[in-house]
Amino acid sequence: MKVLKLTDKNLNEIVKEAINVINDHGVIVSPSDTVYGLTADPTDKISVNKVYSIKKRDFNKPLGLIAGNMKIMEESFSINKTERHIMKEFWPGPLGLRLSIKNTDRMRDIARFTLFNSYNEDCPELNKIIARIPSNYFLAQLSANLNRLVISTSANISGESECYDSESVINQFSNNKIKPDLIIDAGTLPKTSPSTMIDLTGNKPIIIRKGACFEEVEKMLENLK
Repeated sequence: MKVLKLTDKNLNEIVKEAINVINDHGVIVSPSDTVYGLTADPTDKISVNKVYSIKKRDFNKPLGLIAGNMKIMEESFSINKTERHIMKEFWPGPLGLRLSIKNTDRMRDIARFTLFNSYNEDCPELNKIIARIPSNYFLAQLSANLNRLVISTSANISGESECYDSESVINQFSNNKIKPDLIIDAGTLPKTSPSTMIDLTGNKPIIIRKGACFEEVEKMLENLK
């Protein structure tokens, strides 16, 4: 596992190297808004399968996505009024929304690769994927420079503790047969809860996971009723 130390001075250089790794079917570890995460190209089945193998994750559990800006979000998902309001208040930040995909070739491929048995071939618009715009500048720049969504899931073996520094990442994956290709080391991250995840596509909000900023989100949803 190659490790690169991220600084303010080498950000653009490391973003370019990370893009080269992702375009070559690779998986990187990078800082996020909360913990270190695995990032890869969700349109590339090889990369997606590699993420699942690295995490030893059940293939029936979907992966979340990151967008670097609203343009990418608008091109990828159908967004309702409530979702748009929440996005305006909490993005960029650690809030994932489960959104209905747009019926495009790219989004159908992403849904097939990340939803697996849950994918609805007959009604692609019913397929939903958790996505967000991060406040972490590196992740946002990575997606924006690629001009597409990227995978974002915590960089730990399923069932093990989340990682807040690169040493913990290396320790967890050192005995794996399949490992991340590149680790972006941004130092020790402050210990916070993982991102909150909600679904606002129906008549009532569905709480998928309570995490960072949950109380603020809950309060705003109450005010929107």
